[in-house]
Amino acid sequence: MIIVMKPEATKAQIEHLIERVRTLKLEPRVIVGTERTVIAVVGDERPAGVEVFETGPGVERVVPILAPYKMASTEAHHEPTLVPLGNSRWAASGSALSPVPARSRAATR
Repeated sequence: MIIVMKPEATKAQIEHLIERVRTLKLEPRVIVGTERTVIAVVGDERPAGVEVFETGPGVERVVPILAPYKMASTEAHHEPTLVPLGNSRWAASGSALSPVPARSRAATR
């Protein structure tokens, strides 16, 4: 996720958020811009949730990066989903299903 600080956020407020990120066993990456500072939060922040940071002093907004659908998309799983149909398996190929050859099925078990 990305924590966008308000333009008037103080160094103390920024340090407070950095420490909060670290206490949750996440890695803060601070980017100081000409008008505002952002803190990129690296790690699996889903257990913490956006709410933990939204109420922080000096925070303008929190932008989640991990989309809820990502875990089921090809971004997370590069192999196609195999669907059993009778005695055969089918794989998604674009917007259609294609039969998987028997030798490929043996390799995917």
